[in-house]
Amino acid sequence: MDEGHLQLEKSVINHLEEEGPTFGDARRRKKATGVDSDDRSRDSADVGGDTNNPVLSKIVLSWTIQEILLDDETHKSKFILAEIRSNLKVSLQNLILSPYYNVKEMLRCESSEVFFVDINLTDIQLKSDHSYRVAQDGDLFLFSSHPPHCRDFDSSLDFLGIVFNTSQCASFHRGFKVLVSDQNCTRCYEENSKFGIFLINIMDAMKAWSVFNFDKTEDNCSGIKSILNISDMATDCKMCEKSIDFEKVRLSHLNQQQLYSLKSIISAVQCRTNKHVELIQGPPGSGKTEIIIALLQVLHHMNQKVVLCVPKASVVKILVNLEKCLFPLEDALVLDNLDNTKLAKQFQRHCLCHRSQDFLVGMTLFKIWLHELFVLLNLDPYCTEKCDHETTGIRCSTNSLVVFTLSSFKDKFTKLLMRKEWLTNLKEKFSEIYLSANIAKDITNLLSLLKDFEDLLCHDERLCDKHVQWTFGLSSVPYKLGENSAAKELNDLRLQCVDFIQRFRSSLKLPKFVERKFLEDFCIKHAKVIISTTQSTYRLHEAAMEPINLFIVDDAAKINECDLIIPLRLPVTHILMLGDDFNLQPTKVQENARFAMNPFKRLLNLGFRKHMLTEQYAIHPSIWQFPNKKFYEGKITNGATVISPEYNKQFKGLKFPNYCFIDVTGTDGNSCKEKNTIELATIQYMLEIISQGLEGTEVIDVGVLCLCGSNISGIKSSLRQKYATHNKINVHIESADSFEGETYQVVILSMLLKDENTILQIEKINTALTRARHCLWMFGEAASVSARGGVFKELVDDMIERKCILKWNTTATSQSKYALGYDDFHCSSSASSNETIHQVCKEFTWSGRPKRTKYILAPLRDQGNSGTHELDHLTPLTDTCTMHSCLGAMESMYKHQYACLEPPQDFSWILSTDNLKEEYENVVAKEIGSEEIEKKGKDRLATVLQILEERGVLGRRKQQPEVSSNFRIKSHTQLPIKEDQGIKTVFDTVKDGKFLVAHFRISENYFSLRPGEIYHFDRHKPYLHPVSFLPASHAVMIIGLGKTMTKVKNILERSIHLNLQNSAGSLFGENGCGYVGLESIRGLYQLDI
Repeated sequence: MDEGHLQLEKSVINHLEEEGPTFGDARRRKKATGVDSDDRSRDSADVGGDTNNPVLSKIVLSWTIQEILLDDETHKSKFILAEIRSNLKVSLQNLILSPYYNVKEMLRCESSEVFFVDINLTDIQLKSDHSYRVAQDGDLFLFSSHPPHCRDFDSSLDFLGIVFNTSQCASFHRGFKVLVSDQNCTRCYEENSKFGIFLINIMDAMKAWSVFNFDKTEDNCSGIKSILNISDMATDCKMCEKSIDFEKVRLSHLNQQQLYSLKSIISAVQCRTNKHVELIQGPPGSGKTEIIIALLQVLHHMNQKVVLCVPKASVVKILVNLEKCLFPLEDALVLDNLDNTKLAKQFQRHCLCHRSQDFLVGMTLFKIWLHELFVLLNLDPYCTEKCDHETTGIRCSTNSLVVFTLSSFKDKFTKLLMRKEWLTNLKEKFSEIYLSANIAKDITNLLSLLKDFEDLLCHDERLCDKHVQWTFGLSSVPYKLGENSAAKELNDLRLQCVDFIQRFRSSLKLPKFVERKFLEDFCIKHAKVIISTTQSTYRLHEAAMEPINLFIVDDAAKINECDLIIPLRLPVTHILMLGDDFNLQPTKVQENARFAMNPFKRLLNLGFRKHMLTEQYAIHPSIWQFPNKKFYEGKITNGATVISPEYNKQFKGLKFPNYCFIDVTGTDGNSCKEKNTIELATIQYMLEIISQGLEGTEVIDVGVLCLCGSNISGIKSSLRQKYATHNKINVHIESADSFEGETYQVVILSMLLKDENTILQIEKINTALTRARHCLWMFGEAASVSARGGVFKELVDDMIERKCILKWNTTATSQSKYALGYDDFHCSSSASSNETIHQVCKEFTWSGRPKRTKYILAPLRDQGNSGTHELDHLTPLTDTCTMHSCLGAMESMYKHQYACLEPPQDFSWILSTDNLKEEYENVVAKEIGSEEIEKKGKDRLATVLQILEERGVLGRRKQQPEVSSNFRIKSHTQLPIKEDQGIKTVFDTVKDGKFLVAHFRISENYFSLRPGEIYHFDRHKPYLHPVSFLPASHAVMIIGLGKTMTKVKNILERSIHLNLQNSAGSLFGENGCGYVGLESIRGLYQLDI
């Protein structure tokens, strides 16, 4: 890694990759996708920039298909370009396997190089003749006139497009934006672009490319300099005072080598004079993870900031180990999203997207709860008129307020107090990191005061209705209290609570966020330990990181230097790399690529100090014997754990020994298709042996690894139904090219080689052999494997010498074939299926979709006056949602109407909420919020629609606010939504650009919705308005409609959701947009202009 090469890369860098749509991230936009100013600026931004410094997207899009397929040497000196080009070539050569969409039309956006790909949603079904992929940012698509399975096509007519600004919700198939090159803009209009074929995703490459943009005014290359500065390699520093307190951390489980390495690294971290780069080398199971866990514990007690980079498959393992040692996981933050496995779900709350949302929700619910508590204790819902309530019912006939009774007050207070978890959750989860000590103390005092009030209210038998009503000032008839002072004590406590809450709310200083990015930045800043993959550390560059005391890279031997550029440009002080030089290596594009080398190996070769671990504790000795001899010169010893007779006790009942090779020579068939059948049958039979022979009730992980991965999709499809929810084994199926080094208790390794030209790196063989902890069962044709020579021949010879080769029972193969069914072997796995069910989700939405180059969604509205940032706008308590949703629908329809003009035009008017509110209050002769109960909710919406139809509303131009005009709707109609025909009507209406207004009831789960989550009303937990005590309702603008089809055990289920644009600011959902289940809708209205 020399500076000359760094300078070479600098000549092709541009800030645009960080700001333009190529790097667009929906979660970080300031406005909702589709807002005029927002989308238009993004489209134009990407195609601008310094033409002397082209961005990566422009370089990639300039390539023709013919150039990629040729062995072109142009980009060999630039590793990122060479890697993309190599992966593209492989993908193009295997195009027949690629997922693709049928393209209806490519719609030009306001920039000539940006197009919206309108896909054919009708073709996306549960059973399809090909697979689909939900488009994601950075996806590279090939647009062609022929589907990928058609081999005879003219590639000169095809072109590339890069997807950007997609939705954060990656479940739904929908249209998407792409960036194309100048030369291919005209081709987008032609009929040739009928198919959009997914090739590869280059988002990580674009992030790495942008990080190469060295900022000359800022020294942000400290990590790189630590590695480049070989002459300043730090030895033990004698200048810094070092004191290490290990008493708070349990280290008795570490051996001497591990303990020495740990203390050496802690000593280096305490050094303030030099920057240290430390290396730990050791085979699988030698305790590298144990050192990391102990290191995190010690550094946490020392209040040091740590960033830990691990392969994505290892994130959950790190979290599990931290939890076992009682590490406070609230202080740790995971930048990547975790998968949906049962184990990973337990830790999803520690991911950045979940942590930031939980904090936002915690603050929101906290403020809602405080508001409701204040309203109740301040007696706002109750009638304070000195009128006669003896003959009235629950509500006073004079002003519609509730008539006070002790029993009803007690019931409402206890129900409200049951939601104190909204307060305690905020305190327990975030107090030490995100909340000040004063706020945490006030929360504790408030809870104590409320507890005293509850004890007196609910348990003091001296209280009676009349006394309390008189003492609270709600009765005109005096009562002598005598010596019974319980009512007075209760009122005194009530007033104390009201005073405390009032002072607490006025002095409360919670963080204020304008958009979700700032919220995430806040969480990143306050996390003491950040866990991430190398690519996701790109997010830290945007968060203005403070100095990082230690940067740890686990499995460093699997990472390219190029990938490390992203985290190494952070303000890193010290670096620790752990890895195994003989294990899985990063993929190399070409031997002379300067950034393609494994950095761990490079630093070892340069003579950096390393700590060697020579004892392994995880792999059974019989499995470890060959890798140890072949790759580690027999220097690694077995620890006491693995040589114990108890280590393999659970697996003693299995039919095969824990280490063996099954020779399937002689089974029928030599073609690739027949070998696929044999492979599947053998795997199925082995899984049956494992599931039937296991002792105990513990569920074990079984890895099925295939050196030749051509049939991976068929294997997954065949085994999915039976083993997705098996009660004894979790089956994981991977190819040698795709697995990241996960470990399993049992590994079934397929060495059935179907292609004589398959080339496998020796490190991948070692990795495959060392993934098993207890049992390693290999199978293949022994003679064919041995004929490959090298490590293959040595492996077979070792098996023969140790008498570990077993002859396969052909009868078992036949039985497995019959049990599975021949058709199961060759069906492809749908990209839209998950492990337990077949499911496909699709939707039409105007979010991000242009109409004749114009974005027609109205600007995002905020009924809580965003700018105060006090989170009140996240609640439906401001009573103006009906007006905002109606005006948003009107503006959007006018935008659609103007876009249909020739030429297309912009509708630049903003319709006035204040004017509509004034008209409404004139009509009902009351202030909004003070109407009779029966005049709120859907009646308020009906009144607003009537005003818009009869009187209209004022609008003002954005550029000329002094100019005003009146706008009306022609009519409004309530749509049926319960029947299929009604749903079709809704879909056709929205698709035609007629935006709808919907209203639904609110339940408590509404406030904790995550971006991309569909809201469903929970009738068991309705949210009651704090004044009226009636179920609260909310109105929104409908901008799309989606369908989810699910098939479980041949039972087809269908659910419909509506896409909405809320009036609650950009922090709601995904930039102000979200989803609501159709079954929750209580009214849906079409407006005509």
